[in-house]
Amino acid sequence: MCPLYLQARLQELCWVYKKNRQNGCGGMRKKGMVLLIVLLGLAWYQTIGAALALPAEYQEHIQKAEAFAEKEIYEDALEEYELALALRPDDADLKLSIARTKLALGDKTSFIGDCEAMIFAEPMQEEALTELVGFYASDGKAGQIVELLEGLRERNPENAVVSELWKTYRGSYENLYSSYDYISSFYQNYAIAGNEYGFVVIDSGGERIFSDVYEEIGFCSAQTHVFPVKKDGIWYYVNEREHKKLVPDTDYEYVGMISEDCVVTGKGGVYSYTDMQFQPLTDQSWDAVTNMYHGAAAVSENGKWAIINREFEFLTDYIYEAVATDEMGFCSESSRIFVKQTDGWHLLNTDGEAVTSAVYEDARPFSREGVAAVCQDGVWGYLNEAGEPVIACQYEDAGTFQEGLAPVKRNGMWGYINMENEMVIEPVFEEARPFCEAGTAPVKDGNWFLIHLYALDSR
Repeated sequence: MCPLYLQARLQELCWVYKKNRQNGCGGMRKKGMVLLIVLLGLAWYQTIGAALALPAEYQEHIQKAEAFAEKEIYEDALEEYELALALRPDDADLKLSIARTKLALGDKTSFIGDCEAMIFAEPMQEEALTELVGFYASDGKAGQIVELLEGLRERNPENAVVSELWKTYRGSYENLYSSYDYISSFYQNYAIAGNEYGFVVIDSGGERIFSDVYEEIGFCSAQTHVFPVKKDGIWYYVNEREHKKLVPDTDYEYVGMISEDCVVTGKGGVYSYTDMQFQPLTDQSWDAVTNMYHGAAAVSENGKWAIINREFEFLTDYIYEAVATDEMGFCSESSRIFVKQTDGWHLLNTDGEAVTSAVYEDARPFSREGVAAVCQDGVWGYLNEAGEPVIACQYEDAGTFQEGLAPVKRNGMWGYINMENEMVIEPVFEEARPFCEAGTAPVKDGNWFLIHLYALDSR
């Protein structure tokens, strides 16, 4: 007899019993009470019996499903799993078995959807996450892994499984296959690439933005967004559409990037500074100069270097053997300058004053992220603008931090670390340059080409 029928009958008898009591029918009351107790017992018996039968029925479906799956009869296995799920709709392990069976049937879309439903449920099903990440990894879809983990890090910032998976896949990248004999570092999200025919400008996706090939190209100015280019022995400036913007009247042998309204120009083996109309800003000239930046630059005369300010006043005498400059020709990023004296490299501010008494065997200019690579006892590490070590010297060589990552050399090959000194991309390249804002970096393995990170966040 159905428990629902018994419950309905009990409700009816209760009503009759209550009515008889009101009418004074004692005999009927006793008979009704006995019948009520009997029916109540039957109802409980059948309800308990149904509950006890449920695990047996559930286990029967599971056993059948597993037997079918073992024989690779996946359609029947799925049917049995779904019958079991109808009995226990909150069984997370069973849901994962169903997802796996769908994948075995070739239904990738349903597998992904089922896993995501479990991953983004509360609480998160961690086994479903590792299952989906493993699937993406075997399918060569590192980008989907990174995208998935980025979203989960926002929702579950303290989850240990998410954190460990992020550490494993955060350095995933794709090759952009822009192959050249040479690729510079990126500046303003453009790089200079060259081969035997000359030089071109490429963007962060590896695409050429110039149709022409030039004898020489300088970096794009952050101030005016023009490039100095040399064609048929003549220097001039073009914009990103390769239209001429500035053409000097003087036949210079060199013109540089425009920075702080200053242009480095060279002729007859000497260099000076002009404004953007190529009018002299000073009557002085030097054997070598750097670009003006943060109100300071370095100039060389007779093999010695000095520091000057934006008014071309000398902040130091010609007392330095060398000044550290980057590919763009800057020596004063982060308002810090490395200069070499007989005992090694010293750190100055842009007023020409010593920042720290420490002396280094070698040094590279600061990046805009406020750290610089220095060498002690033959190995490289990093320090901050105060001259304090932030990563102990331990690498064979080290490049510039950009976008939270820096190229470092270990065991003869280059990889990338983050600010916590964790190896985000293993050392597999012959050479490597910093990442740009778009997540692209030039690397060398035979030829130079570009890699693109699926996510720049290296934490």
